Amino acid sequence: MRISDNTAAYHNIIWFARDNNGNIIFAESHEGSCPEFVLEDASKTERLALLICAAKAVDRNREPAIDIDNLAARGFYCYKNDDHDGFTYRLQKTPTNPMNFDDLPETVRRLLKNQKLPFDAAETEEFMIVR
Repeated sequence: MRISDNTAAYHNIIWFARDNNGNIIFAESHEGSCPEFVLEDASKTERLALLICAAKAVDRNREPAIDIDNLAARGFYCYKNDDHDGFTYRLQKTPTNPMNFDDLPETVRRLLKNQKLPFDAAETEEFMIVR
């Protein structure tokens, strides 16, 4: 089942991807734009959120907030979209020891295989998702 554009516009969505170098990205959208690979399969997006951070992927009011300090400590680049344009994600936390795609469990690798963003997170302070 697909996550509708309306749901993405009015809900908070957490999602995961990998960059050009295999770094793992955690992103939290607050009523904003998400990549097509996030919206196209709600069950995959939910499963990744549950496997990685034991949280629902789509939530109207995310309480408590996801602990990005913990995710960064685990090796994730953490981005957040919470500005008024709805398109710009800004880096919130950088991992000291980045996790690589190859370090993930097989189940998570299968789900993330095609969820790739065209940049290097180690060199990217912000990015935009325009659909």
